[in-house]
Amino acid sequence: MSSDAKPADVRARILKHMNADHQDSISLYLRNFASVPYTQSLSGRMDDISPSGMTLSYEVNKASGSGARNTYFLPFDPPLDPSLTNARAKLVELSHAASAAVGQSPIRVRKYVLPSPGQAWVNIVGLLFGIATFVFEPMLEKGAFVPTYFLWGNESLRALFADHRPAWLAVIAAIHVGEALVMYPKAWKHCPRAPNVLGGEGLGSAGWAWVASTVLGEFSGQRCQ
Repeated sequence: MSSDAKPADVRARILKHMNADHQDSISLYLRNFASVPYTQSLSGRMDDISPSGMTLSYEVNKASGSGARNTYFLPFDPPLDPSLTNARAKLVELSHAASAAVGQSPIRVRKYVLPSPGQAWVNIVGLLFGIATFVFEPMLEKGAFVPTYFLWGNESLRALFADHRPAWLAVIAAIHVGEALVMYPKAWKHCPRAPNVLGGEGLGSAGWAWVASTVLGEFSGQRCQ
């Protein structure tokens, strides 16, 4: 930001940028520093910024449609330069502090990117084949494809799998559900959140895609950005 810019112009650019691109940070400011409930914080807006602090507002009751807003002044300690050229560093600092307070990483994973088609199909087909092996009894009969080519004709292994098919299905389910349970807190920490069906704070679409992909065996191939 140019040091020659007028404070009024800098102020206008900050307000425009924050309200257009960083509503999540404004929501975090309100939640952490003003104790505003999550759903109300989503309507947050930065109304003003000065060397002494910033003024935030949020809708009191969005469902009523009244448009009434409460305001909150968050002071800067120490105050910013009169030129506001160090405002960005202060806003980032406050955003990181607010993120930590709600158990969210300042590094946001906003978009889930699907694995490469080859990787995805190998994992999904492998999972479905494993499930089918233990669901359909003929697949583990003597001379069938699985015992012959995957178990090397070993009768002891074939009997072990054939005689305990429900238990092996449970093992497969436990592994994939367990992976999703391990992934959930990571997604909760790094992915943007969204209102859930109960009106509270829940995992957003990118986070759920991340968690769901582990159930399908996609953990090794998924990418987020």
